[in-house]
This record gives sequence, C-alpha cells and structure tokens, in this order.
Amino acid sequence: MSENKYFQYKTIVELAGEAVVIIQDEKIVYTNPKCSQLTGYTREEIMSTPFIEFIYHEDRDRVMKNFQNRIKGLPAEKEYDFRIVHKNGSIKWFHIRPVIIQWNGRPAVLDFLVDVTERKFLEEKLKQSLAILKATIDSTEDAILVIDKNANVLTYNKSFLKLWNLVDKDMQLDGKKLLNKIKHNLKDSQKFVVAIQEIHKNPNRVIKDTFELKDGRVFSRYSYPFKIDGKIYGRVWYSKDITESIKYEKELEKLASTDHLTGLFNRRKFMSILESFVEKNAVPFSLIMFDIDNFKSINDTYGHHTGDTILKEVSNRVSSLLDDRCIFSRWGGEEFMILFSGAKLGDGLFLAKLILKSINKIRYNSKYVSASFGITEFKKNETIFELLKRVDEAMYIAKTTGKNKVVAL
Repeated sequence: MSENKYFQYKTIVELAGEAVVIIQDEKIVYTNPKCSQLTGYTREEIMSTPFIEFIYHEDRDRVMKNFQNRIKGLPAEKEYDFRIVHKNGSIKWFHIRPVIIQWNGRPAVLDFLVDVTERKFLEEKLKQSLAILKATIDSTEDAILVIDKNANVLTYNKSFLKLWNLVDKDMQLDGKKLLNKIKHNLKDSQKFVVAIQEIHKNPNRVIKDTFELKDGRVFSRYSYPFKIDGKIYGRVWYSKDITESIKYEKELEKLASTDHLTGLFNRRKFMSILESFVEKNAVPFSLIMFDIDNFKSINDTYGHHTGDTILKEVSNRVSSLLDDRCIFSRWGGEEFMILFSGAKLGDGLFLAKLILKSINKIRYNSKYVSASFGITEFKKNETIFELLKRVDEAMYIAKTTGKNKVVAL
C-alpha cells in the first residue's frame, strides 16, 4: 500500500462516525477517536485496560465467548448488541460487527461499534406503544360486515353501525343505497368506492387499505372472499380504528430523528439531509459547526443540570436567528451543526458571527457562555468526508487559537 493510500485510509478511520477498535490477546491495540467520544475514556485508558473490563457484567460471558471463538476459527455471532459501562457510570448499548484480521503478523479482531442506545430506547418506547395500542384494539370490537355475492347484507355487528352512523333499518337497503349512505361519512369517498369496484372485476381479490372519516378518524379496511364448496359465496369486511396507531408511528418517527434534550434534529437525521445535499451537488450551501467552550468544565463545576440548561438555551437562541434555509442539529455532546442552503461562505460567516454574539449573552453563575465556530462552503463534487473534515478543522483552529471566535476555511 502506498504511503498516500495509507494516510487516506487512516484519515477515514480516524474520522469515522462509528468506533473502530482492534483487539489482540484480549487487549485493545488500536482505537479511533470516536471510541473515546462514545465511551468517555481516553485512548490511553482504553489501550491500557483489558477490553472485557469495559463490558457490562451481564454481557461479559457472551462477548468473551464470541471473541475467543472467532480467534480460534469456531462459530461466533456475526454481529450483535451488547452493553458497555461509560466512564460516567451510565450503561450504553452498542452494535458490534467483528471480523478477523492480521495485526503485526498475528490474528486479531477488528470491531466496528455503533452506539445504539437511542435505538434501544426507541424499541422500548415502541413496545410500550404497541402494548397500549393492543389494549385499545382488544377493548374495541372491529366493525364487521358480511355480504353475499350480490352485495346483499348477510350479517353485521353493532360496531359497524356505530362506525357509519347507521341503524338496523338501514341494513335492509340494497347494496348501492347502503353504499351511498356510507359515502357521506368519508373524507375521500372516491378512493373507497374504487376498491369496491375492483372487487367486482376480480371477486377473488383481497383488499387491504385505509380510509379516513370526515371527523378525522382513520381506519384500516380488510376484505376477503369466503367460499362454500370451493365457490365464492360472498365477502367479509373488517374495519379497525388505527387512528392511535398512526399517532404512535408519527411520534416514534419524531423520536428517531430528534435530540431528546434540545428538540433539534439529531446527528443521524442531519447526516441523511447533508448526504442528500452532497449527492445532488446542491451548490451553494455552507456548513457551520460550533462547540460550546469549556463545556466539560461547566458540567464538572456546576453540574449537568447547568450544562443541560445551557444546551437548551443555546438551541433556542440559535433557532430564533435561523430561517427556513437553515437546518439546525445537535451534532453530539456540546457540538452543533447548521446547514445553510443557498449560502456562500460570506453569508455563512455573517450568520456565524451573529450567532456567536447571541450565545455570548447567555449567563450562568455570573459567567457568560462562549463558543468556537468553524465554517466552510461546499465545493461542487467533493465528498461528504472532505466537507466534514474541513469544517471540523476550521472549528479546531478556533478552539486552539483562543476560542470564542469564528474561523472559515
């Protein structure tokens, strides 16, 4: 491998969004900076300690068995989730994808680690939501209608009447008149009717769709033919209220893309948006990255409550300065990122200085918050890694040359 290629690969690994570690003889012999960021331990602390000591005690046997089997060439899990103990004592979930490599001429395990703590949290929220949803469904009967092949009503339940605001007498109407009465309750009757028309063309067809009432409730509709002696005799229609389910799904979608403390987009959501801008070569746009100065010291001295208050205040102040051309995200910890679409470097520089001035007005314990800014403009056809590396370098220069300033690259 050429020296240039080596440094390119090393840069990619060092700036990777997931932790990368190499384990040999049950010790970590290499780790990238992301590992320290996710675990709270310095690289020196990580590499001077047997890797098993970082693992949550309930997961140690499983992790060690997988490691040993993989080194010996025995069957091992290809990828799995486990827990580590963060330096601050909290438990974090990681997803690991290990592979065997040669390191200095001897077998070692290369691990790719992704923090899935948030995913685990969302999975638990999903379980709770589904449990609530199931209880709601179980306590409410489905609306059921059974008709013959000529659309004459064979049977129905009270829930069907309630759904469509009907009475028993209405059920004596022929199919066409009954449908006309039902249509008045629908927000989009045409869609509802089209599905029924498709059934007349293909009686064997199974229908599964949704419809919305004028009162805003949403129902799933399921219809299938029933047969007697192999011949279609009629159809069964089920309608189930899924309004709450849709609300839960939207909430879970929001949780999956939002930072729980600040309400901003999280890193994963921001990256997906940034990737789309880069893929489309959506020039011009600028990228602003900033970091609250001395944040660890603030947390250590005044407590995490003060730190959280500052993070929320910064988020609120910055959000108030942005318009719909800006996408604002909590990048991680005390770092934030802004994608300023349609903006050249000068525009982004002006905005960054405006934001810094506003942040400097935030007080805590008779002190004022400061922040270091890096800003850069996207260059057509460059990679997302090049863009992120440059804005990170700009912020690093601001941090190491006095802080509380804006540096553009």
